Amino acid sequence: MYTLIKKTNKKSAKFTKRSILKNYPKILKNLMSTAVDTSLTHLILRVIVYRQNNAKIKTTNARTHILFFSLRLRASALIF
Repeated sequence: MYTLIKKTNKKSAKFTKRSILKNYPKILKNLMSTAVDTSLTHLILRVIVYRQNNAKIKTTNARTHILFFSLRLRASALIF
């Protein structure tokens, strides 16, 4: 189980591996729309990158691919 914390309502939503794959675009859209602090962003990015590397997530949806690319740009801006 991975826990992603939404800063808006301060509730944690638990996602299983299957639901992460199923709700992948929604999770990315929420990340892009809400302003989160640096440590939280790093945590969520680690979960997403871990899932992408280990489950070989295929971004068949072009919109998801664009969201993921912009999220990576944001991540690189935060890390460096």
